[in-house]
Amino acid sequence: MINGYCKAGNLGEAFKMMDEMGRKGLKMDTFTLNTIVHKLCTEKLLKEAYELTVKAAISMRRLCHSLKNDQAVDKLNELLDKGLAPDEATCNIIIHGYCWEGAVEKAFLW
Repeated sequence: MINGYCKAGNLGEAFKMMDEMGRKGLKMDTFTLNTIVHKLCTEKLLKEAYELTVKAAISMRRLCHSLKNDQAVDKLNELLDKGLAPDEATCNIIIHGYCWEGAVEKAFLW
């Protein structure tokens, strides 16, 4: 539904749906996040797009801090598949997470 709202140019309803999902304990997947970020960028709402991607990075950080680094890397790979490149902070989060769990070899791959 969020994708439909974005395609129709109705960002307000897309964000309402996103908020409702959050209240019900549902998390946005990469497709949903990318759909909203893309629409925000096409509408020249770059600050809002940036803030939304920062929230995704925080989610990735939580995965790493809870020793779920492979899940964080899977999320990162989903972003890469959609054409979004990780920044230095995102890579550092994953490196730190691998070091924290003692997987130094995996950290060096980043």
